[in-house]
Amino acid sequence: MKSFRKAMMWVVMLTALVANVPAGALARPQIKTDPQVVAKMAQILERSGYTYKKAKDNIWVVTFKGKSLAEINVLVTTVENLIVMGVVIAEKDAMKNSPEMMFKLLHLAHDIDRVKIGFDDDNDLFLRSEVTTKCFELADFKAFMEQISLGADKVYAAIKPYLTQ
Repeated sequence: MKSFRKAMMWVVMLTALVANVPAGALARPQIKTDPQVVAKMAQILERSGYTYKKAKDNIWVVTFKGKSLAEINVLVTTVENLIVMGVVIAEKDAMKNSPEMMFKLLHLAHDIDRVKIGFDDDNDLFLRSEVTTKCFELADFKAFMEQISLGADKVYAAIKPYLTQ
């Protein structure tokens, strides 16, 4: 449950970042959401066939099973004209960062298409993708969700030797 709460905080921080909200405004996020985009995203999720939960207004969690990572929780939200999808792979305290791990992550950033690999403000490792809502349909959503979930599983497998927990 702690991991889920941390992931939810990550989504709030992520949406603030995408919306260019200053860090000091996180206590009172002023994120612009387009009700039509939120409604479209809800419809796409409903038609996707994925198992998901609505975590908050405009935030959903889609669960996948991986080969290396037993449960992959992909967070989905909308910000203005973007769909943002992301996964927290490992929390800062669960990793032993090393040059070798960073080298692996750089190679993975090259290998995995349409996905960003990085560290958030808490130094947790994440995968994220932002997609414009223009012409965004179910097939696009599924392609990005597959890319995120498969990428998360691949990154987790690569950094597993550097995990402490």
